[in-house]
Amino acid sequence: MFHNRRQLISAARRPFVAAAGGPYQGPGNITTFTAWWGLRGYTAAYSGSVIDIYDSSGSNPLTLGLDASHGLDLAALAAWSGAPGSHGTAYVSKVYDQTGGGNHLSPASVTQAPPLVLGATGLKSGYPSIVFGPAASAGGTTTTLFKGSGLTSSVSQPFSMSCFVLSDSGSTTNGLLGDQGTFTGLFIGAGAAGIYANAVLSATAADDTWHALNALADGNNSYVHVNSTVTGPSPAGPFPISNANNFSWGRAFDNFKGKSTEAGVIGSDQRSNFPAIAAQQRAYWLP
Repeated sequence: MFHNRRQLISAARRPFVAAAGGPYQGPGNITTFTAWWGLRGYTAAYSGSVIDIYDSSGSNPLTLGLDASHGLDLAALAAWSGAPGSHGTAYVSKVYDQTGGGNHLSPASVTQAPPLVLGATGLKSGYPSIVFGPAASAGGTTTTLFKGSGLTSSVSQPFSMSCFVLSDSGSTTNGLLGDQGTFTGLFIGAGAAGIYANAVLSATAADDTWHALNALADGNNSYVHVNSTVTGPSPAGPFPISNANNFSWGRAFDNFKGKSTEAGVIGSDQRSNFPAIAAQQRAYWLP
């Protein structure tokens, strides 16, 4: 996934630029998330672990944190992937819940670990993303990150969900983030994105394009925001996110095929904050 060591070192030297050129602000500086996973800092104050990686055999583990600009520590990644480490492609073995809620996500096995890539088409040069989809793992199987037995606590409606995501062309509409038991959560693919909680609320979202996808599940008054376009109020169903079921990023139901950089759940109606969350996501990740 890293074409050569020179490319990786070059990416590691690129600074992460704060949105709008000011002091860094993360999603947690806009509102408080129930759980949040991402390849940048949740807040300007966060200084903990971001992801764990290992090589294609599940060996040579490394925990990556943040650099001084609140982006993923690509210098440490470069040292691990190239000489002296020479471990090659990094596969994600854990994504930390940066809220402190303990809802960390991991693959079920080495063969389901998603690769970490730099400089995916459409992102700022050298910025990282996680690849999900059939045959994306080192073992050639579907990749996913999940928490067995679900989130620490169930999340009742109204709840909000957020993701920065790209769906590959040719994919079907698949689960992206949510409850694997009832399929409650975000979905994307085949030119559409939305939320499901026992009813489908869908909006247009072109494939091969990065989207700030934010949605509210609130029964008949649910909404989907794709970038700055709003769909709703419309029914999405009454289901909660249950802690009795596995929770996943990358395979909430079916097999999502694409890339993502951050995702989160908020146990309240955050529709008033969706524009700010989306603007921050797009400013941070897009050229």
